Amino acid sequence: MLAIDDRVKFAFLLSGGLEVQKTKQEIDPAIFTRRITMPVMHINGKNDGVFDYNNSQLPMQKLLGTTQEDQEMIVLEDVGHIIPEDIIIENHLRWLKKYIKN
Repeated sequence: MLAIDDRVKFAFLLSGGLEVQKTKQEIDPAIFTRRITMPVMHINGKNDGVFDYNNSQLPMQKLLGTTQEDQEMIVLEDVGHIIPEDIIIENHLRWLKKYIKN
């Protein structure tokens, strides 16, 4: 959705990454990730059992078409796939304040 709908102005991703399985080029997430250009905050647990840090999370972050100043990746060392709610709320509010114009 982030890659194809220009109504989305910024994104907040939790526990995400690229799928490491082979797919057809027309649906390959890596190709669409390059088309994401809006500001993106990404919070992940380093011990995520679904989206591996080195093989899934980092490649997704590197492929984003978003400028470096408009992307932020927060990696929680002792956390898995489920991000603690207090961390979500604190960072989501900070991200919203940065990008919502009054």
